[in-house]
Amino acid sequence: MDLRNAVFTVVFDDVVLRPLLVNYANRLEHLQTSGGTPVGTCFLRLTWPIDDPVPVAAGCEVMAAEVHVPRRSGPDDPFLDFVLQRLHTRLSGGPITARRLRTAPATDDAVFDTVVKATAFAIAPRLLEHAAVAVRGPARWTAWADVDATAAAELGGGPANLN
Repeated sequence: MDLRNAVFTVVFDDVVLRPLLVNYANRLEHLQTSGGTPVGTCFLRLTWPIDDPVPVAAGCEVMAAEVHVPRRSGPDDPFLDFVLQRLHTRLSGGPITARRLRTAPATDDAVFDTVVKATAFAIAPRLLEHAAVAVRGPARWTAWADVDATAAAELGGGPANLN
């Protein structure tokens, strides 16, 4: 499974996260064409650090997520935490799973003239439920087993097998 593609698909399918990712692309385009950055937009930046010192399991990758808000919002803007929590929730509910490794406090970013808060995630593929069932086998039905055993004993038989 291509984890990076899966992450971008999950982010792009979310109505809150998609505009933030598009805002980042627009900001990069504006930076290249005009030499400056547009002011007043929030955006989400996802990166895949190559030399991250945090060890992760085989098959996992480390992803850094940065949420940027205009500098006038300040480092206590609740939108920073809201976006990081929403990203974590969305990444943990699909074909992949995410574990927060660390979150840095909000700081000023001179390059984009914003306040930024970053979180590192360990991204891994999720074990599919049907694969887990195939390994364990079907679950045994145990509801009413004590009632059926009593009734079977009264009729002179053994306990009823409900499977």
